Amino acid sequence: MKRIRRRATGIIIIEGKVLVFHRYRNGKWYYSFPGGGVEKGETPKQAMIREMQEELSIDVKKFIFLFSVDVKLDKKHFFDLDENPEGINKYSPVQYFYQITKFFGDPVLSGPEKEKESENNQYIIKWISISELKNYKNLFPEEGRRKLITLFDLA
Repeated sequence: MKRIRRRATGIIIIEGKVLVFHRYRNGKWYYSFPGGGVEKGETPKQAMIREMQEELSIDVKKFIFLFSVDVKLDKKHFFDLDENPEGINKYSPVQYFYQITKFFGDPVLSGPEKEKESENNQYIIKWISISELKNYKNLFPEEGRRKLITLFDLA
């Protein structure tokens, strides 16, 4: 039986702005939501909490489930940004989105993302206006961005 990879995403909104990573990889700039893969024996909720601690050094205290997306529905996604001559899909087609409503700490880049940073692999924390979300066409996954726009009635 083929295992379906899953990813948990944390959405942080403060004063009308949402936290994203402004990424540079393989010569391309794009945006992504913080989060990561669900590990064996972990629920998506547990993965989101762990990933926020690892990537942003924050302790999540309260959150709500927003939605899940199947990124295979995306016409264009950040998978295409990776050099992948073997055609191996190392990304997670199913992604769970949680809005973090209470946390402790100040979000700063940390963990494996900070360790992997280089001239050709950058993670920059950026706060973008939630009302401008519809203008960020290179924010991935695209299906997640579209659902957030609908959820927050930004169309």
